[in-house]
Amino acid sequence: MEDATTLMNYNGKLGLLMFDFFNGKSSGFEFWVLEDFDKKEWSDHVYVFPPVWQNVVEKTTLCFSGVVGTTEFVFVPNTLSGPFYVFYYNIEKNTVVRVGVRGMEAFEGYTVEAFSNHVENVELIRAF
Repeated sequence: MEDATTLMNYNGKLGLLMFDFFNGKSSGFEFWVLEDFDKKEWSDHVYVFPPVWQNVVEKTTLCFSGVVGTTEFVFVPNTLSGPFYVFYYNIEKNTVVRVGVRGMEAFEGYTVEAFSNHVENVELIRAF
């Protein structure tokens, strides 16, 4: 097991991603899912990034951000610098998609905390 882990809801079950940080030299990751709480049964999944991962990610240091649905793992840079990209790794198709986010230049050097599948209620709250 690695030194760092992230707990998440994975399709209604407890998921555990084994990781430190990811970059273009990373080959993949190990992912555990608690299949049966009472029996303490875990399933172990090892995902290997496709060869294009190295070219798409390059020297960017990434952190795991979450899962979209049950197939796309989301990675974001741990620090804002230069063009800002979010990376989606599809575990079924073994593909990587890099999506650029514009307008982040003013925050260069800041640490990134990203949450997948988070919806903020931006409805105006009125004071009476």
